[in-house]
Amino acid sequence: MKQQNTTDVSIMPQLDKACGLDMHKDKIVGFISCKDD
Repeated sequence: MKQQNTTDVSIMPQLDKACGLDMHKDKIVGFISCKDD
């Protein structure tokens, strides 16, 4: 599996924490984002 670079992403600036799942036929990808103050 190819390794991906991680970068800061502003998904929804009004949220302190966010998470998501991307479900495909062969894999499930998840992420958790926490805003650091």
